[in-house]
Amino acid sequence: DNIRVGAFGGTNPPFTDDFEDGFANLTDWSVVFNADTPSAIDPNPPSGTTTARLNRDDFIETVPFFLGVEPNVNQQQYVRFWLRADGVEAGESLLIEYNAPDPANPGEFEFKLLEEIVSTGFAPTCFRLFQFPIPMSDYSDEFRLRFAAVSDEFNDQWLIDDVTIANTTVAEDPTCVLADIAAPCGLLDLADTDAIIQALVVTGPDADHVPPFGQVDHEDVDALQKAIQAGS
Repeated sequence: DNIRVGAFGGTNPPFTDDFEDGFANLTDWSVVFNADTPSAIDPNPPSGTTTARLNRDDFIETVPFFLGVEPNVNQQQYVRFWLRADGVEAGESLLIEYNAPDPANPGEFEFKLLEEIVSTGFAPTCFRLFQFPIPMSDYSDEFRLRFAAVSDEFNDQWLIDDVTIANTTVAEDPTCVLADIAAPCGLLDLADTDAIIQALVVTGPDADHVPPFGQVDHEDVDALQKAIQAGS
């Protein structure tokens, strides 16, 4: 029904997908390699009950987006999403990539790394919010966003939800606060305290919230302690 063949002029942000309809809507994701959208991933605080799941060398790639070819400071776009790693061993990663014009080959594009999230082996139960600015120097009318798993086992699950491309950022969801990394999400209790201790032991990203980033030290411990006391 309603099959149409023709040029695709790109999609304008804002864009968001909570995966409640799976990957059936190819106007959002043009390439889906082995990934699926399981339901009832518990707990799943961002929205609904369905997430995108990537393992091994799975990847998903959006349709083209029109970000403009003459960006200015008022047009900064961001990528944000919620993420939880389940069963992912230390050293394995999730790549967030985008395609950009290739200066060496006019008219051609190449994928660049926006961010690499590397697992420490520590696996918080609650989803965590990530958001990154898209380099304005790489804006085009053929922008594509890609998530790619770099793992070696089928049970290495990267769970992604509420992927958004927009010109705004958001604050942490109050149901998944800084110190809330253990189930039940939305409740700070002894389970979160135990999980934070584990994160500090492995110097995981869920313990690294205060500069200098990449180094877990007493400043991070103080921040997490204050978060528990404040409930945020």
